[in-house]
Amino acid sequence: MQRTKSEIPFGHAFDSHGVRAQPAGKVYRIGVLETIPQALNAPNLDALRRGLRERGYVEGKNFVIEYRSADGRADRFPGLATELVRLGVDLLVTRGSSNSGVLLLRGT
Repeated sequence: MQRTKSEIPFGHAFDSHGVRAQPAGKVYRIGVLETIPQALNAPNLDALRRGLRERGYVEGKNFVIEYRSADGRADRFPGLATELVRLGVDLLVTRGSSNSGVLLLRGT
């Protein structure tokens, strides 16, 4: 299966060749759009936070996470994606099939 840049697996979004710590001052807003509630997605979010910490990022100091759950309803993805884009997220993270990407594009 061939992947586009926008279809990077969740755990690899911040690999050793990806994000590096940035100068103080900028607070990056990371939008996470998922099908499941945040509590059920805790292991993935913990891994994301840990990866960012390992690269010098501190939650609340130079990044914040805006989490949105579609609660298993794919029809909610476009509206939630639009909401995150309007918030001005610097990065939008989601998992799933290529259909979720199409739904995101329609929402933005």
